[in-house]
Amino acid sequence: MKVIVNGQEREVGVTNLRELVEELGFDVNRYVVVVNNEIIPKSRVAEITLKENDDIEILTIMGGG
Repeated sequence: MKVIVNGQEREVGVTNLRELVEELGFDVNRYVVVVNNEIIPKSRVAEITLKENDDIEILTIMGGG
């Protein structure tokens, strides 16, 4: 299945958002995930089933002043 991750098309072997985030080496607890312009709460990441051509953004939250 093809999805778009941070602007790049990728062929993935997983169908679950949490599995994808972990497969890419991200810790789901340290990033914000957006699918098709919808922010996905951390509590729902494991519930999201990926679909062909989903547009996924994995964003780092930076703190500081």
